[in-house]
Amino acid sequence: PILGLEQLLAASAQAPAQVLELAEQRERARAEHDFAAADRLRDEIAELGWEVRDGPGGFELLPL
Repeated sequence: PILGLEQLLAASAQAPAQVLELAEQRERARAEHDFAAADRLRDEIAELGWEVRDGPGGFELLPL
């Protein structure tokens, strides 16, 4: 196990479908270099009570 990675993945797995969809949209926006959209989506995710963290393997969702 990598330093608590299971806990982060578990938190992502518990995120509501709406939050996961927004995070996936944000990931696509970042891949397309649409950083304004990515920032807007990050803010929407935060309004729903979640923090999105980017990592080498993709994003992680953590409850605020």
